[in-house]
Formats: sequence, C-alpha cells, structure tokens
Amino acid sequence: MQFSNLGSCALPKGREFVAAFPEMYYQGFFPEISFVILSDVNTTVHIESKGFNISEDVDVQAMVEHRYSSDSLFYYKANLEVTDMTFSVSSGTDITLFCYNAMVHRGDGYVALPIIDLATKYIVVTHIDNHTSNIADINLPYTGQSHTVLLIVATEDATQVDVSLNIKGPLMAGGCGGGTFFNGETRTFTLNKYQIVGAYCSEDITGTLVTSDKPVAVLSGHNTKRFSGSSNLLLEMLLPVKSFGRSFVLPEPPTITGGAVYRVVGSEATTTVRSPSGMSFSLGEGEYLDIDVNSTTGSLYIEADRPVSVVQFTQKLASMAIVPPTSLFAGDYDISKPVFNPTYDLHSGYLTVIVPTDKVIGLRPQIFPQFTVIKGSCFSVASVELRTGFYRLLHVDGVPFGGMMYLKPNWGNSGIFTHPIGYNLTDDTVKLGCSSSGICSDGTPYPCSCSKGYFEYQCDDSSAGCNNDPCHYSSGCEDLGSTYICDCVNGSGGAHCEIDIHNHCENNTCVNGTCVDEIGAFTCNCTDGFTGEYCEININECAHGPCVHGTCMDGINNYTCICEPGYTDLDCSTDIDDCATGPCQNRGICHDFVNYFNCSCTPGFIGLLCETDIDECSSNPCVNGTCSDQPNMYKCICTPGYEGVNCDEEINECATSLCVHGTCVDHVNNYTCVCEPGYTDWNCSTDIDECATNPCVNGTCVDHVNNYTCDCEPGYTDRNCSTDIDECATNPCVSGTCVDHVNHYTCDCEPGYTDMNCSTDMDECLSNPCVNGNCSDQPNMYDCTCTPGYDGINCDTDIDDCLNGPCRNGGTCIDFTNSYNCSCVPGFEGTDCEIAIDACAGNPCQNRGTCTQSSGGFTCSCPAGFMGDTCQTNIDDCASNPCQNEGTCTDRINAFECLCPANFSGQLCNILMGCTCPCRLNSSIDSNELAAKIKWLKALLTVDKSKLSSAIRKKISVPDERPSASGIGFSGICCLVTAFGFFLIMDCINVIQFLTRQKDPGKT
Repeated sequence: MQFSNLGSCALPKGREFVAAFPEMYYQGFFPEISFVILSDVNTTVHIESKGFNISEDVDVQAMVEHRYSSDSLFYYKANLEVTDMTFSVSSGTDITLFCYNAMVHRGDGYVALPIIDLATKYIVVTHIDNHTSNIADINLPYTGQSHTVLLIVATEDATQVDVSLNIKGPLMAGGCGGGTFFNGETRTFTLNKYQIVGAYCSEDITGTLVTSDKPVAVLSGHNTKRFSGSSNLLLEMLLPVKSFGRSFVLPEPPTITGGAVYRVVGSEATTTVRSPSGMSFSLGEGEYLDIDVNSTTGSLYIEADRPVSVVQFTQKLASMAIVPPTSLFAGDYDISKPVFNPTYDLHSGYLTVIVPTDKVIGLRPQIFPQFTVIKGSCFSVASVELRTGFYRLLHVDGVPFGGMMYLKPNWGNSGIFTHPIGYNLTDDTVKLGCSSSGICSDGTPYPCSCSKGYFEYQCDDSSAGCNNDPCHYSSGCEDLGSTYICDCVNGSGGAHCEIDIHNHCENNTCVNGTCVDEIGAFTCNCTDGFTGEYCEININECAHGPCVHGTCMDGINNYTCICEPGYTDLDCSTDIDDCATGPCQNRGICHDFVNYFNCSCTPGFIGLLCETDIDECSSNPCVNGTCSDQPNMYKCICTPGYEGVNCDEEINECATSLCVHGTCVDHVNNYTCVCEPGYTDWNCSTDIDECATNPCVNGTCVDHVNNYTCDCEPGYTDRNCSTDIDECATNPCVSGTCVDHVNHYTCDCEPGYTDMNCSTDMDECLSNPCVNGNCSDQPNMYDCTCTPGYDGINCDTDIDDCLNGPCRNGGTCIDFTNSYNCSCVPGFEGTDCEIAIDACAGNPCQNRGTCTQSSGGFTCSCPAGFMGDTCQTNIDDCASNPCQNEGTCTDRINAFECLCPANFSGQLCNILMGCTCPCRLNSSIDSNELAAKIKWLKALLTVDKSKLSSAIRKKISVPDERPSASGIGFSGICCLVTAFGFFLIMDCINVIQFLTRQKDPGKT
C-alpha cells in the first residue's frame, strides 16, 4: 500500500551506514542476514564487506521496500579480537536501513543509525537469565551457555575505543572474552574504518561504558536470551548518550508478546525518574531499574530530570528494542513488513503507535481501530496488524509521534523481531533541557513545563474514563475502565470529538482577524487592536487614560505616552530609578529621589559614593602575624606556630600526643619526638627494621623490637649465620684429606684408595692395563710382565727389530714381532744381504739384450726397437703417425707397416692408384670391400709367428693359470689352423684376380 508524501521526510535517514551481527544459537539452521532498504527516490545502494568478501550494487525503487539477503554465515565469530566482519551500506541519496538476523523461528532486528548521527559515548544495555531456567539443552559456542553480546564498529581509521566493563550477577567471575576480561577493568582497542571488536560475556553487562575519540556504532544484546521458557536472539543498535531523553511512553505490546520488561538506564548521577502512577526511583550513571508492563498494568508514562535510556524486552516471545524518547518522535516514517524467506515467511506483523491524544485524528493511513489514553499523560496508544508491504506512516499536520514494530516468525513460539519504527535524530542535543524561564520546548509543537525540573508535555489528565466528561459537544462516552471511547455527534471528530469536520469559515471573512471554525458556526479571533463581529472596529487605546504622568497618543493596538520629566515606562507611571546603575560602592545603600540619589555607607567606608575604605590595620594589632585590612574590620594572618585573633598565642604542637612510641618536645610551629629504643620516624610510629641491613649472612632475618634473630640455612651457625659448620671436624676420611663444604664434605683420597671416605683399596689391574703381558697388582700401582717382542709400562710398544739396521749392502729391513726380514738389492743375498752374487747369471735382460754386471747390480744394452731397464718395452714406431691419407699404422720391431685405403699404395700410403672404375673378380665385391679384405689379409700375414707358436704350444701342453679354466686341446688347434688356411688361400686368389684386372681393365 502506498500513500502520497505529505510529510517532510521519513526518519532516520542517511547516506552512510555500518552494520554487524553476532554469532547466534542454531546458527546453521536456515540462517539469513537481511537488509531492508527504503528510499523516497530511485537510487543505487552499495553494500560492501571486506571481512566477508562482498562488494555489490543494488537498485532500489522509490517507495518500495528492497530486501538484500544472504544465507551465508556472515557474523562476528571472534572474541575480543579486531576483525573486518562488518558491513558498510552507502548511497548517493538518503535511505532508511533496517537490519535483521533471521532464521525460521528465531532472530531479531534493529534500525541502523546513519554514521552522521553516531557519537563517541554509549552505555551498554543487555539482559540475561537469572540462571534458574533449564539451559542444559543450549549447546552454544564459548562456554556452552548463553551469552550477552557487545559489538563496536569504527567509522574512521585509527579510532581508539575504551570499554569500561560493568558486570552484574552471580557469574561475575566468568567475565567476558572467555574469562579474560573482568568487572571493573578497562580495555583499549584501536580500530580502522569499518573494523569491529566484540565480546561475549557470561553475565549482564548493562552499564558498561564505551567511549571513543571518533564516532562508532555500538550494538548489544544476547545471543540466545531465555524468557518464560523460550529463547531468542536479542539485538539492537544503541542510541548514543547525546540522544537519550527525559520522557517516555512504555506501551503495552501486542498480546502475542506476553507483556514486556522496560529497562530504564541512567546517564548521570542522582537522576530521578517518576510516573503519574506514583512510581519514583533514583539512578546513577549506568544504573538501571526494570519496569513490568502487561495487560494488568496497561501502558505507562515516565519522565526523568536527567537524560535516560529505555530498552524494551518482551517476555513470552523474547526480543529487544530501543524505546525512543518523546524528544526523538518524528512526523512521518517509512516502515515495512519484510519477506525474509519465500518458504519460511513471517507469520504476522504488528505496529504500535504513540500519538498525542488530541491529534490522533490526523494520523495516516487511518488503519488503527481504537486508541487507548495513557493515564497521566498527553498520549494515546493503538496497535494494528500489518500486511506485507511498504508503508509511509505520517501525520497530516506534521505532529511528532512514535511507534514500535513486532514481527513474528512463520511458526513456533520461540521469538519475535522488534525495533522502533524510527527516530528524529536531527538536533537531538538541544532537546534535553529546560530553560531557566520555566517554559521551554522539546522541538515539537507541544511546550513543556519546567516547574518541577522535569521534561514533560503540558496537558490535562483525561484518563479517568468518562468521569471527567472528556467527550466534547455532548457526544456520547463509553467507559472502558481505565480508558474510554467517544461517540461523536453533530459532525465532530477526533479522540474527544473536539474537531469539527465541517469548515464554516469558507464563506465568512474576518476583516482584521482569523476565522475559527466551530460546530455549526464560526468566530473571528481579531488581530490585536481590533474588535467587532468581523474585527472591523479599531480600538482607541487612549480612551481609558493610560498615561499617568504624560500625554497619550493613540495608534493601532498601541498608544504612546509623552512622559513628564522624571518619569518613564509605557504609561509614564514609573519614577526613573536613579539608583538603577548602582552608583553606591562597597555595598552602600542608594536612596532614590526624583532625578537624584543619596548613599548610606556601610561601616568601614566613607565618601559621596562610599568609595573610601577606612584602614583598620593602622594600629598594627597583629603581634605575630600580618594584618589584612577588611571592610570595617581587620584580619591577622598568623606566623606559623601562633594563633588567636591578634596572633599572640603560641600553639602547643604536643597537645595532640603525636609521638606514638616516644616523648614529645614542643617548639614554635614544630615539635620533635624522642623515640623509645627500636622505633624511628618523625612520630616514633615505625618499628626500626633491624633486618634492613641484612645482618643474617646465610639465613633469614626475623625482626623484633630493637632486636632480631636469624634462621640459618643448613650448614651455617652463630648469631648472624656467618660461620660455616666444619663437617671435617670428625675426621671422616680414612685414607685421604677432608675438604669442608657448606653442609657437606668431600675426601681427596690417597693414591690407591677410593669411596666417599677413602676406605677402599683400589685394584689397579681391574682395568687390564697390560696390553701384551700379564698384570701384577701392587699398592697404588701395577707391574706388567711383557710378551717377547713388546715392552713399555703397559706392554703396548712393539720392539723395532730394524732399529739397529741389520740389513747390509742397501738391503731393506722389514720389522716383524720379535724378528725382521731383509729385502736385498740385486747382486746380494743372505739373512742380512751380506753375500754378493752374479747379477747376470739369470739373464735378466729381455728381448736379446746384453747384461753387464756392475757394483749396483747389472745394466742391459737393448737391441734396436727395445728400451727399459731390462729391455722389456717395444718402442712404438707408429707414435709419429707416419702413414698418410688415413692409412693405418701397425707397429713392428724397430719398424712399422702402413695399411693403405682404396686407391692408395706405397710404404707411407702416399701413392694414388690408377683404377677409375669398380673392379670386380668372380664375386660381387666392390673396390672398398676388396680394400678392406686386403687390409685384413696384410694384418694376418704380419702376425708374429713366435707369438702364434707360443700360444699354440700353451693351448696344447700348458694348462690355463686360472683354476677353473683349461685349454682347447690339440684337436681344437688343428681345426683353427685348417680354417685359417682355407680363408688365407681364398683371399690370395681374390687378390691375384684383382691385380690382374688392374693391369688389363678390358678383361672381365
């Protein structure tokens, strides 16, 4: 349902908001975060959360509710930790934002305050069970029980927040933050823009003070509050202290809620709260009192002489809502009954409004069936069930009113969502006090009376039912007990039939006045200075002679008096007060006369204007002090130690017995104490601590009066525990020297003795010290009998039998155990190489070298092609690569042979052959293959026959030196020679045919 915009603007409105939500019980069961956004014009709204990785733009249509939601777990899940788990909502135009933490049958919601209306001081409000309900079935995070909740969100970088914790209840020891933050403590947190810090607490933290150096948003509540057997989330964004109020209507909530508890919280010391019902109580800063409101009590009205906050807690279906003070009432609001879930929608929605009783007729839309007057107040309340959709609720005359929303889930009786319909936060700081004049305004069309220092509407009490005849124009009155309803007649309307619904001023003109419509008639309220039925007559204000001492001149609604000399004011009736300027000084009394005055001076002053002070100190009356002149008197400021009017009495400082343990000696402005032994300080009140000098060297000092004793540590004695007890005094060491220590001793044993008292003889052979010999134990020593060939104390040294050089003629000595062996150079032999022999007798020179004996042995003269000490090395004649044109060199004895490639010949393969076409024999072999065969044949023909013969003999008659091998035998050799001969003959024939064709290329 939509209505024309007759109001100025819906409240609260802003362009920047922050929002946050705590972790809730049953969090995984259809949880849903929802924002309901309302706007007067089409706009785009940006929703962002750094902590939840959200950045999204949504289009919002004018005058239509827009719901943004998510089924993810977007909650503050930490505890006393700074995180980014918040939302920021911004728009280029003004919007209204409602925030809901909804599930199928649990949750709560709040009206978000625009950032521009946030502040730096808040007082936390929560509510907790009295710990008498059965909560064993509640399996919650942190401690397994329900918790109160506090959330703080920063709006600027580098914001410092101070939280002064105030805990009430039997579980104070549980504290907040998992038992790390306790009652009376203050924590400081530093937050950047849109960061959050929160706490989950085991008890009620109402009265906790939150202050900051930059604006913040503060939310509080309960993650699963239990009322009357049901539990639900409680959550509200708190009003800052600057927005607290002094008059409140506590409406009876709809029947489904089972009544409510209103918690009133003070913001200043010695705050008095009262109600027309007779209730009165006092509060301090952060202190609170709960007021029950139900069908028995009906709605209540309260007022306070200092700003307070009021929070509503419904009982049957647990919920929490801020109650707006009358100073924050607005003339119109945007409200809605949102759809949270297509399947699990809200079951019902209720709206309660609080309207000045004489202005209910102007509320639009007219959907409220009956208003109930609140006793002792100017207000009436009414409730109505809402349908789904957007509402622009307003008053046609802009009269401020308030209201509360109650949203019930689809099924179950576990919870309800509640919050105010809005606030008028503009200039709320000027609505908190009354001026000294006694008449003031709270910013609404209704004045307040300050005669008793309270902030209240000025109106008559019309709550006594029909007894006060409240219905105007003879309308019928139906008495409903504590309230009533008027049955209007004669075209009248309004709660009291006080409004004429016909305008009789349409065809009547008041010449100099305003037409007032009445039932069946009209009257003219004339402009001042006019009279008559139509205000057509100018009144002569001089007709009654108003000027007492002057001449009157008439005007329109005015006259002017020309006064005689010495008189003034509008009527020239007042003698001019020549004393008005206070000419008489020093409290002199001024006497007014016509156009002059006279001064009567107070004692101590003289002069025409009493301007001269008589000096009472001129006689020097102060004996021991300084004189200070006063009006008509003097005052002596005494020197320390003296007293009396003239400072002539010495003060006895010992009169008060100041010396506790001593004798007092009086002096001028001082005293001294002669202390008893064992006491000190100015008044002899301090027992001298004889232990202060630490006299006990190795012990604990016990102080006494003028004495001390020492409790010695083990091992020490005497008065000051300075003497080490000699544990060696009893000579405990049998075969050793005693060394004293503190509270014990050690023995340095004589050689050969051991154990603590050196009483045991040691067995020196026990460790087997003789490596190669037999050990014999001796007193404090041992003796080794060494095996032959070894010596040393432990028989661990092998005797070097080569030490004396027994090997002669250059022989090399090799040491053995208890013996040696000589390795002789050639030409000598014998045990010690002492026998000379013929070095050439064994033909040491190989390959037919010639042996010559010398003093050092022998020398070999090698034949051509060999080298080495015994001519054992064949000189490699191919080392210089003599074969050209890629010929292959084969080393011979003192010679070499070149195997030439195809088309080359000569000793060094340096001659190019003349064959220019493929040469064929009786086979298909080409020239390259033939050259390879010739190369192989040459290599075969140049085999060293002596080596071949030696190999054949070895295979026939000499077994292989390897233990598991044997020769191929004589038959194998014969087969090898036969095969070799066959291939040799065939290759020779092929070579001859090839050479023949080289000479005669025409033959095939």
